[in-house]
Amino acid sequence: MIAEKVKKSNIGVGIGIVLEIAGRVLTASGAPLIFLGIPILVAGVVIFIWGCFNYSEAKGYSRYLGFLGVASCIGLIVLILLPDKCKNGGPPSNNAGGPYGGQQPGSWPPPPSNPT
Repeated sequence: MIAEKVKKSNIGVGIGIVLEIAGRVLTASGAPLIFLGIPILVAGVVIFIWGCFNYSEAKGYSRYLGFLGVASCIGLIVLILLPDKCKNGGPPSNNAGGPYGGQQPGSWPPPPSNPT
């Protein structure tokens, strides 16, 4: 996995879970605290999903797979169970070279050949 993304995902998932729990406790405690609990709960969900975005990127998948975080812990478990495409912190191994056999971005179309 990519270390930089793992660090961001740990921060996002950790803070998100804490804020979600705090928001749920505040909304369940009564009418005066609902107005404080709902924004905290929403912020926790958004931060948790951001952490899941980073976790899916750290494993070599599209960041949009992080929307599994909407399902909270179940989505995170699915992300954890996915195989790691970025072994040893490198780029995804099954995508190396792309469909054009290793051409660098921006090199298409190929330069014209000089028939001499």
